[in-house]
Amino acid sequence: MNSLTLAVIDGEPRVHDLRLAERLGFERPLNIRNIIKRNEAKLLKFGVLSTVERTSGELGGRPTAEYYLNQKQAIFICMKSETEKAFDVQVEIVHVFDAYLGGQARPIMPNFANPAEAARAWALEYERSQALQHEIEVSRPKIAFHDQVISSEALIDFTSLFSLLQRKTGQHFGRSQFLAFCRRHGIACQPNPHSGISASRFVPRKEYVGTWFVSELHPSGATEWRVRPIAVAAIVRLIEQDRRPAQPILAASQSGVVVGGAL
Repeated sequence: MNSLTLAVIDGEPRVHDLRLAERLGFERPLNIRNIIKRNEAKLLKFGVLSTVERTSGELGGRPTAEYYLNQKQAIFICMKSETEKAFDVQVEIVHVFDAYLGGQARPIMPNFANPAEAARAWALEYERSQALQHEIEVSRPKIAFHDQVISSEALIDFTSLFSLLQRKTGQHFGRSQFLAFCRRHGIACQPNPHSGISASRFVPRKEYVGTWFVSELHPSGATEWRVRPIAVAAIVRLIEQDRRPAQPILAASQSGVVVGGAL
């Protein structure tokens, strides 16, 4: 896979949305535009959201908005993507932009005043777009589990959540097991009788309220927590993380410091 490249839009370095999706490992790169659209208001806080309208194919057709993200916008979308490569891509974005701003690397821009060079540039871009479109069409029947879930905005209850998690990971959850899991990973508050949190009551920590969990008032007057679909993929990753064998802690004998030994 090619390294991340920048494009200059109105004198500012930016990342093309589909190039970013490729680096993040999206099975369907166009799905990144769903994330961008849902978070447009937040992205505008980091600067102008640059778009280019393009038509597909030689015969034109309905124009599609392509997004070019600045550094902060690209990093924000990485965090929202919640893919396994998200952290590595964030690091890459920082390095690429730092290199550009420091003068070490500049996007290679075709000389569009030269008809031959301009034609080559457009031909290469067209070939790349066609190849990407073919890849998208081929992978369309094999929609990833987290793409199915995250693309939806509907809130789900815990019964539906447990069913989704079992289908994806084979992990069976009841309410008590899920509560213990969430407390172990710092998602749910620990029991605290002074604040009304009993041992069996699920209360998400404040950083997860609104982002992962939404409270709804039941007709009986009780509060019920519903789950945002975007939380499911993150919970799946935590389940998989729990299943990985623990790495042995080795002694740093050369430096004379023993890690994990008695003090």
